[in-house]
Amino acid sequence: MIALLLVSGSANAQAPTGDAAAAEVLFREGRALYDAGDLKAACAKFAASYELDAGLGALLNLARCYKEDGRTASAWGAYTELSGLAQRAGQPDRVAIADEEAAALEPELMRVKVSVTAPGIELRVDDEVWPAAAWDSARPLDPGDHLLSARRDGEAYWEKRLRLDQAGATLVVEVPAPPARPDVPKAVPPPPVPLPPKPITRAAPAPDWPWFLAGGITGGVGLVGLAVAGGFAADASQAWSDAGCRDGLCPDTEAQALSEQAGRSADRATGFAVGGGLLVTAGLALILVGAWPDAADVDVGRNGLRIRF
Repeated sequence: MIALLLVSGSANAQAPTGDAAAAEVLFREGRALYDAGDLKAACAKFAASYELDAGLGALLNLARCYKEDGRTASAWGAYTELSGLAQRAGQPDRVAIADEEAAALEPELMRVKVSVTAPGIELRVDDEVWPAAAWDSARPLDPGDHLLSARRDGEAYWEKRLRLDQAGATLVVEVPAPPARPDVPKAVPPPPVPLPPKPITRAAPAPDWPWFLAGGITGGVGLVGLAVAGGFAADASQAWSDAGCRDGLCPDTEAQALSEQAGRSADRATGFAVGGGLLVTAGLALILVGAWPDAADVDVGRNGLRIRF
């Protein structure tokens, strides 16, 4: 029955297209290689055909090819998969074939069970990742040599070569924990570079407006006094010029009166000039006190107002 199915085609559609057409070509090439006795190449063709188009005929021939090539675990897996697919497809004849072949192969299976105690590692069998969920289960492997390796952070830290040549045996392998990571001393950060001290900037003192006001008024009065002094000085000069007196001698009484008037105006001019000058000076001093109150020393005593800077 199996030999008949092997040469009966892939049971695809009559006019396959796309992946199905490519799968049919690969299937026929695999059948030719199988007939020629090149089992490894034939199995590769059947596997490629089944990958492109999951036909039951390709899977049946792939399982048969694996069995003939001595790959009992691969053949058992293919027959087991075929049984489930054929049952869902309503093909009881292929279900019966798959179950019969899988049952015949099971006693010959060679299994490997790994014991892993370290978390965070990756286990590989012949460069194929072994899922962590299957680590504690006896996994069927094909007879022959296999390489079991353990990796941490992508780098292999342990490996072991396995030789499977005893039918029905289960090999238990204990995978060691990865070596402890070397203690890398933590880098001590350099001490912080002290920042240069910030220059102390003193804010300008706020002006004292009462002193400004007093200084302005005092200085203003002094300026008025100087202006009045200027007027009296001009009047004295004009009267003295009109009198025409020379060396203290006046030509007449009118000239004498003008001379006396010039003297009085000159005295008044002097008085207003001295007073106005003092007031202007005091006003400027008061304004300076208002501008720099912290630098001024103001003292009011029996001798009057005393300001020192």
